[in-house]
Amino acid sequence: MYRTLASNLCILMLLCLAAPGSAATTSGIATIPAASPQYHNLLRGEIPGPEYAPGQSYGFALVGHYDGNFHDVALDGAGNAFLGDTQGLRVLDIADPTNPSELGFLQTNGAILDVEIMGTTAYLASYANRLYIVDISNPHNPQALGSLAMPDAVDDVAVQGGYAYVACWSGGLRVVDVSDPVHPKEVVSFSLPGNTGLAKGVAVAGNYAYVLYSDIDAHESGIWVFDIVSPANVQLVDDLGIPGADFQDLVINGDILYAAESSTGMRAIDINVPLAIRVMGTYPAGNSHAVTYEQGQVYLTVEDPGGAGLGGLAAYDANVPLVLVPDGFYSLPDSSHGIAAQGDLVYVPRDFSGLYILRYEQESPSAVFGQVLLPNQSPLAGITVQISETLTATSNADGVYRFDDLPPGEYTLLPQLPIGCPANLCVFAPPSRAANLPPSQGAQNFTLLPAPLSAVLQPGSSRTLVYTDTLGSPTVFEFPAGAVGSTNDVLITPTLATPGSGYVFSGHAFVLNVTANNNWDNPLDLLTPVTVTLQYSPDHVRLMANIDQLQLWWFGGSAWEDAATTCDPPAAPDHDRLNNTYALPVCKSGLYALLGPTWQAFLPLVRR
Repeated sequence: MYRTLASNLCILMLLCLAAPGSAATTSGIATIPAASPQYHNLLRGEIPGPEYAPGQSYGFALVGHYDGNFHDVALDGAGNAFLGDTQGLRVLDIADPTNPSELGFLQTNGAILDVEIMGTTAYLASYANRLYIVDISNPHNPQALGSLAMPDAVDDVAVQGGYAYVACWSGGLRVVDVSDPVHPKEVVSFSLPGNTGLAKGVAVAGNYAYVLYSDIDAHESGIWVFDIVSPANVQLVDDLGIPGADFQDLVINGDILYAAESSTGMRAIDINVPLAIRVMGTYPAGNSHAVTYEQGQVYLTVEDPGGAGLGGLAAYDANVPLVLVPDGFYSLPDSSHGIAAQGDLVYVPRDFSGLYILRYEQESPSAVFGQVLLPNQSPLAGITVQISETLTATSNADGVYRFDDLPPGEYTLLPQLPIGCPANLCVFAPPSRAANLPPSQGAQNFTLLPAPLSAVLQPGSSRTLVYTDTLGSPTVFEFPAGAVGSTNDVLITPTLATPGSGYVFSGHAFVLNVTANNNWDNPLDLLTPVTVTLQYSPDHVRLMANIDQLQLWWFGGSAWEDAATTCDPPAAPDHDRLNNTYALPVCKSGLYALLGPTWQAFLPLVRR
């Protein structure tokens, strides 16, 4: 399944180097101890939700309204809104959002719970156990093309590549070939055993379909992930079950899936690795049934937060995916199962009171935010980041820090080293960042790395150098007596290598420089091989698909190469899977990184 980097496929690498420095050394062996374990906390915390009061509204203005009983809405981008109501599909002219008017109507058997638009075709999810396919090329006169009976109520539908992926309550996921819209046909299905599981939502992103389900007997909800490369033979590749959850709707933005919950409010799910999705954050907002994303905002329908009898629309600033900030609310009557947004307008259908068109007006004040991370990009909590003499912020359990309500100006961000990891042992990469406000600036990230390690190599003398990374794993360099022919300096600088699709970074990377007379710009080759032994932990390799393909790579100036080729003849690596160590003799100065394959497709190797 996986190919080596020696083929025509490889990795997109982003490299961030720590500034050169020195660490305390001892005769024969130099060691940097691990940081305190208290800085290795990877737990995700619950994000406090907004506190609403009856009748409270902020951040939104009512633009228009159209009376009716609506369950869902979809927009065609041409000034038309397609609404699923209790009787069928209703089309509104919303070119003037202050004065929506009806254009057309198509009656169906049963209420329409979801509307999906692809070009001039609409796909309707019917409560009456049916999928409808409708020609909407003439919004004044929508015409039924075909339909297909389903074993239960159809709650949601997503369409890609001539196939409709249907969430069909107890019928689970149904995959329907819609290449001939007049004669749709089911090609495969997947459901929980018995009648206790309900499929409630579906979204497609790339080669994967994500399905929300609830297991009534197990009192949990979850997300199925299906590989849909072959739609007629979909494969379940991941199942994230969450006890007590009750998912209702979902939307995907990049690598984040936002799921609306009737039990909690909303959860953000990291889907960067589809075969290992995980909860990033929980956002209490009461009983929520619909969610969408538009231009950096997540919009969520809220039915009864805190038992206050209040419903409406909530907005969250999603510029920091790990920490959604409540940023607006508009009180609305009744309940909603659908939502759509376009630009700064949000369209909210309500079951008994019609379609509300709201304009999002909340302007977020200037902010600076980012994450503090460990070398394998796990979050680091409890780190103080200073932005002025008196203003600081502390990273939370997700490693996120944030400064809000900052006046215009230039700022310098300085992370403070944690206790137990002093300056001679640890550094931040980069050591500081600059921000010029406005506008708000995000992704101001810092990574805690071991400090560089330096020593003097003497001809005829062996030397062992060791540094321990901030995840607690040592890297050992064994220089034999014949490694250099004269007195040379060695500088080992721990650094980062963050791959893109195809391979994943283990958290182990370093620049090895052997030079004469402190001439760091003229690195030397070693006369005899130096054995590098890297120890890794489960945290280092948690996203790797195949540990057997873990490999050390070397950048030779124009391309990445197998690090074994730095010696002539190349040596075979010693990969001890029982003790989680990888050892390899190397012979050249340069950049080295320990990588392994992830679950994604490979891309060409590029160095930036």
